[in-house]
Amino acid sequence: MRFRVFSFTPLSDLGQLSLSSRNFTEEVMKYIHNNDALLVIVPNIHLNSDEESSQLFVNWKTEYCWGHFRDLGVLLKRSTCLFSTKERLKEVGIILDKLKDTHSKICTTLGSDIAYSCYGKFLHSFVAGWEDDEKFKAYLAIKGASCLDDRIQQVLRSTPGSQPWYERYIRVFCREIFLDKASDLVEKDSGFAYQPIGAWRMSPKLLKLCGESVCFDVLGNKAMNGRVHELSYLGYYLGQVLGQDDIMYGKGKGMESFTSTIKQVVAVMPSNKDKTALISSLFNVWEENILSLGEGLQDDLEIVTPEEQEQVFAASIHNLTQVLRSFSRNVQ
Repeated sequence: MRFRVFSFTPLSDLGQLSLSSRNFTEEVMKYIHNNDALLVIVPNIHLNSDEESSQLFVNWKTEYCWGHFRDLGVLLKRSTCLFSTKERLKEVGIILDKLKDTHSKICTTLGSDIAYSCYGKFLHSFVAGWEDDEKFKAYLAIKGASCLDDRIQQVLRSTPGSQPWYERYIRVFCREIFLDKASDLVEKDSGFAYQPIGAWRMSPKLLKLCGESVCFDVLGNKAMNGRVHELSYLGYYLGQVLGQDDIMYGKGKGMESFTSTIKQVVAVMPSNKDKTALISSLFNVWEENILSLGEGLQDDLEIVTPEEQEQVFAASIHNLTQVLRSFSRNVQ
């Protein structure tokens, strides 16, 4: 009888109900695991041939699906608030397993971009308010379950354009699942990464994911063509990305990899004049950014509090020190 009552309850209200007591939390979770919940969990996306031809109706159906998946994420977040991160992620797997056929249906009816954006809405609302280490665990779990790394490696091993399905899958998946569409900084903690991200900061993140070999090929090509100004900015932000990894994981390999790559890039430059210009330009960019951080002028960074600004400032100084130490060893 209670499951029948739940089936007429909106997802948002069901989530609120689960917060009222432990008993209600257990009942809601039992309902979610039961097949009776499919009527509530699975969105209604049936379209007839006339409706499919109406762009207005398709747009309305898209908004409906986004709202449904967003409410579903909120429901799961509230009903699992007493669970550990590992248990919460397990519940996500249970829900997504129930939505397999729905995902295929949305792909056919509304397109794959919309289908993955629905998953993105669900996951963003689910992890909203989590601590960074919890989000990182969620990120690793989602990346592993989707076989994203394997597909990226497949694309990198192939010639450009030879794996169009994989290339499109990677772009759509990363854009819709991992990038947050938050409209302002107040809402930016609802996803795995904040969007929009400046081009200078996005490219080094991609280079890091591609590995040292691809990173060197890209930077070395720019070096041999004399694109010193562009290379210095890419070098600076690449150093910040790899330095952030050192801070998160404490292994110290990120800056070692960075200095090694920069030395290789400098080595392939055709003249000593270009080599000197690159090193000088790189440190000038570093100096400008450190001064901007100290004066609070970098509005494009994801910095909300003075404490975060101080942390980024200290990290930039630390990364610069590591680079200088590495270069000074060569001079000696």
